[in-house]
Amino acid sequence: GNGTAGVVTAQSTTVFTVGVTPTGQGAVTCELAAGSITDAAGNSNLASNVETVTYDSLAPTVVSLVNAGTSPNNTATATYTITLSEVVNGLDIADFTLVSSGLAGAAITAVTPTGLGVYALTVATGSGSGSLRLDLTNDGSITDLAGNALAGVALNQSVTGESVIIDQGVPTITVSAVGAASGVSPIVFTMTTSEAVSGLNASALTIGNGTAGVVTAQSTTVFTVAVTPTGQGAVTCQLAAGSVTDAAGNSNLASNMVTVTYDSLAPTTPGTPSDAGALTNLTAVAFAWTASADGGGGVTYELRVGTTAGGNEVFSGNVGAVLSTTVTGADGQTLYAQVRAIDSAGNASAFSSASDGIRIDTTTPTVPGVPTSPTTVTNNPAVTFSWTASSDSAGSVTDAAGNSNLASNMVT
Repeated sequence: GNGTAGVVTAQSTTVFTVGVTPTGQGAVTCELAAGSITDAAGNSNLASNVETVTYDSLAPTVVSLVNAGTSPNNTATATYTITLSEVVNGLDIADFTLVSSGLAGAAITAVTPTGLGVYALTVATGSGSGSLRLDLTNDGSITDLAGNALAGVALNQSVTGESVIIDQGVPTITVSAVGAASGVSPIVFTMTTSEAVSGLNASALTIGNGTAGVVTAQSTTVFTVAVTPTGQGAVTCQLAAGSVTDAAGNSNLASNMVTVTYDSLAPTTPGTPSDAGALTNLTAVAFAWTASADGGGGVTYELRVGTTAGGNEVFSGNVGAVLSTTVTGADGQTLYAQVRAIDSAGNASAFSSASDGIRIDTTTPTVPGVPTSPTTVTNNPAVTFSWTASSDSAGSVTDAAGNSNLASNMVT
């Protein structure tokens, strides 16, 4: 069957051969029919056995060389599948080359037939994270059962397999917040991951003194959650271990814990600023006040100084955690100061009452008039002199601000 017989040739009186040309690939059979020959006594033969030879003139080829798992993955063992066009001999570990990057100790451990022309290759992925690829090199040792050598790839050349990403690193998460204290509710916490993850939701968060809202993805690695404080004081946020996974299936370690002090209570109003009095001949005017009371701590003071009560055109700003400061004015100005307290959460008290005003007078008083006497000659030892007043001092050698007059002329 599946062939054409040639001439039968006697090799001896009992041995004969025949050449059969196959018609096509596959089984070629040969059988001698009953009654075809006789012996010397005239006895005819019984039918012979049927001999089958598979005719295979086609060389084996590589159909595919692929990763049997997913990519990326975190498995300690990867499996590749190589499919050939037919069953072969000589396929073993030495025919493959492992190409890896970022992995230590990766190695091929077994080649196992799993079907007709299908073989499973087991690869230990080693440690670390990186890429892994398995290539087949034609070293001439692979043949089919008929002895045809591997075709489709030149001798000592390779068939490139599929690359797979091995990720054995766990994702890390860092929780942060803007500032250590807040007077605003809700408080927003930000979670930044070392790589893209899935499964991050409010139920994975450990919240102290608050209730978490919905976790919102700002990007593949940045997430935010708004936490409404239950009461005043420390509000904490932490992501528990094993709450999220990366694309390879690695679970996270626990994040850091972040604490924000929630303080929505304004500090008390500080005392009314005091100054040196109603007048001064200095342009640098010092103001002082009594402290505010605030349970949250960290109080600083905002001062405003103007030429009217409540004004701020001379100075306006936060002077820090001090109870006095100096403000520079100008001659002729009357300065009024008010102060308020601001705590570390940003809560502000009301402004204090305005100070009672201090006038800056740096102008020297005018020269008083020339002293005169009632007569140019007298026998009275007590001589009375008189002069006209300074326009500023009203007869004083200093004015009310402490400015001294210029010397008058001398009369003889």
